[in-house]
Amino acid sequence: MPTGAVLLVRLDQALPESELDRCREALVRDLEIASDDFRAGGPLLSCEEEEALLPDASAPGGWLDVNLWQAFYSPACRRGDIVLMVAVAEWIEHAVPGAEVWYGARRDYAVTPFTPARRAELLADYSMCVPVTAGSQ
Repeated sequence: MPTGAVLLVRLDQALPESELDRCREALVRDLEIASDDFRAGGPLLSCEEEEALLPDASAPGGWLDVNLWQAFYSPACRRGDIVLMVAVAEWIEHAVPGAEVWYGARRDYAVTPFTPARRAELLADYSMCVPVTAGSQ
């Protein structure tokens, strides 16, 4: 069974609830993500109860879990939709000032910064694995 992915957002300042609600709506709308693509509770949930599992619990603005229902993608485990995860990470960095996105495996919250270089590396790996279909050459 595939391991679930986790996409976390480290905030340098807390977002007012009204701004967080706006971000939730805009994320779903702008990227056309279906509501059933999220775990229970929807997008951008607070990680207060899971602080001990976070790499840096002292984030000034706290942490949010993007809460996508996706398998973890890595060169050793090519299962999840890494294209979607990258699109979400880029959207968050653009829409939420001071946000830092982290990516990893949900089973143990082994997350690391999801930097542009790391995203490019995973997308390059993914593109090497996508089958070429007739007429797409």
